[in-house]
Amino acid sequence: MANEPDVLSNLNSWKKLRRQILSKVVNDNFYEYDCFVPTNAVHSSQKKNIADVDPDDREALLFEHFLINCRRGMNTPYIQCIQSESKIIWFWADDLFKKQNSNLCRWLDHCFRMATTLYELQLITTRLRNDKTRGYMINVFCSFVIRFLRKHIFDPLDELYNMEGKNLLTLQRCCVDLHSKYLKPLWKIANQIEKVDIIGGEFINFLFEQKGLHENRFLTSLLDDIISLSIERYYQIIVEWVSQCTLSLDVGHEFFIWDLRKQNVVDRINFDLTGKLDWSDFDSYFVLIPQLIPIDFLPVKDQIYKFGKYLYTMRQQNAGLNLLSIHYSLEASMFKNLSLGKFCDKINELFDKCSTNTLEHFKQKYDIINFAKKLPYFFVGLNTNWIYELAELFEKNNLTNIDIEKLTPSKLNDLLIQAFRCAQLDVTSHYKYFELSVSPFAKVKSEGITPEKGKFPALELNIAQDNRVLKLAFPAKILEPYRRVFFLLFVINRARYLIHMKFFLRAGFNNPWAVQECATIYLFNRLINVYQEYICGVAAKEYNNFVKKIDKVKNLDELVEVQLEFIHSFMENAKLDQEYLTIRQLIEEIANQFCLYACNELDFFQLNKSVSSHVGKTKQFLLSNKKMGELKNLLFGTSYSEVGEAAGCYEPLWKLLLYSNEAPTK
Repeated sequence: MANEPDVLSNLNSWKKLRRQILSKVVNDNFYEYDCFVPTNAVHSSQKKNIADVDPDDREALLFEHFLINCRRGMNTPYIQCIQSESKIIWFWADDLFKKQNSNLCRWLDHCFRMATTLYELQLITTRLRNDKTRGYMINVFCSFVIRFLRKHIFDPLDELYNMEGKNLLTLQRCCVDLHSKYLKPLWKIANQIEKVDIIGGEFINFLFEQKGLHENRFLTSLLDDIISLSIERYYQIIVEWVSQCTLSLDVGHEFFIWDLRKQNVVDRINFDLTGKLDWSDFDSYFVLIPQLIPIDFLPVKDQIYKFGKYLYTMRQQNAGLNLLSIHYSLEASMFKNLSLGKFCDKINELFDKCSTNTLEHFKQKYDIINFAKKLPYFFVGLNTNWIYELAELFEKNNLTNIDIEKLTPSKLNDLLIQAFRCAQLDVTSHYKYFELSVSPFAKVKSEGITPEKGKFPALELNIAQDNRVLKLAFPAKILEPYRRVFFLLFVINRARYLIHMKFFLRAGFNNPWAVQECATIYLFNRLINVYQEYICGVAAKEYNNFVKKIDKVKNLDELVEVQLEFIHSFMENAKLDQEYLTIRQLIEEIANQFCLYACNELDFFQLNKSVSSHVGKTKQFLLSNKKMGELKNLLFGTSYSEVGEAAGCYEPLWKLLLYSNEAPTK
């Protein structure tokens, strides 16, 4: 141990940190160790021919020189091994001598096979230890393997060296036994760790699998020791993560959560991060890798992940840290000697406190329960006409005909606030947390893509991005469905407003088609009004149950779950989820075409031609999908028949849009 400071002073900084971590956990000397692989060169003048030795002395001489080579890592005048292109080649006699002494050759071949595996195993462990991306757990494996070799391989070889009556048959039997019992299984494990690039929790899972494949009690005991220390290490990282949201102990990215700031130090797998990362956002800062989760921790992986997410996000906002930290200050000792079940129980208990305290902060600062209740009002227009007001403001300000780049955030959000005020949604403070944006803006700007004619650039209603802490209460899996509904209703209400203006201004109705145009406009209005009322009606029906449940939530996770339950049920029952994407897209496209018509981009004949096929497809979908429920009859009545796309083109549009409850004539 006297040389330890000198050893440490010559190590790279990451190695120093790793050694310090090792010394705190493992009560053994796991500093730099000798790798007994011969590297010394034996010049031709030094080499000796075994054929020149008296036949009675050959076995004892080869016996000793092999053990010197194998145990001390030194090539000798009679036996040399050389590494060539990742292979180990042995030299001890010429082909003629081998042919004349087949027994010696056969015995030594078994010994060389054992020694080759021994050297390869040591070379693998050396490479693993020198790879800074591998982490502490792999170092533990390498250190335990070397200690195992000392006790179970080198010690028996030393005993052979000191024995009397040295003969190659005895050496061969010992080598075969050591090779099959210990070296080959360990080499396979180490080789797979290196080749498959196994680290972290994946390494723990791998060792559990390997343990089940072997009956040798020495090997299983070795694997048990490595697993035990690796899990203890995992506990340490978990404690650091859930109490500080840092991964300083995770030198080699062993955890199932990776700190992306280390990407320049640790370049693994296919993480190609371009551009400037936003370190204020947890999801841009950390990435979850499920393959690195130990199987035993799967039941609490979400809780562990969200522990860090809650703490990190709240810290970024300087929000409510007193509510988070003092109630679950952690020490690694609290997990020590816990059974797996009790460990999971402890994590769940601590996480429940964290989630409860975070919700308490949100209640105090954001009135979060009432905020969640208001989301259907803002995104679905429940009991309010604010989305129609917004569409009207867009048209009155001529924002649909200007360059998309001129739709600045300030201009969009001025209109948003005006629409809220018109609908009296500004009576609570929650409206201030919303913002409007144009979703394809960045792509349009960078790639010069022009939005398709007649399709308004996709507006997105969001919780303000500069208030990231609210993402914890309203994650993307809640907001994404809401955003889709909002844009659909915006397109519908824009069409309602434009058609309303065209109809009442009577512009362009002095033609032979005026009666059909009036009928078409009336029936289109009925169609989209019924569709919107159906959506809002489903939302209203689900809303009462949603309010009852959300008033009872006790922590932040329950708040998220209740909202998810509501949005999933609403999207399914309103026929707005992925299964009914076709009907949503068709009605949106019909509305867009009527907008073009209302803006005089299409005449009535062109409108008939462009919309008829969409109406035909809509009827086809309604009649062919048995899950459409009452919406099937609400849109076109109970007695319409399936109209193909081609057939629809020859029917007047007003006839296709007609609502009918009469039985079809035979």
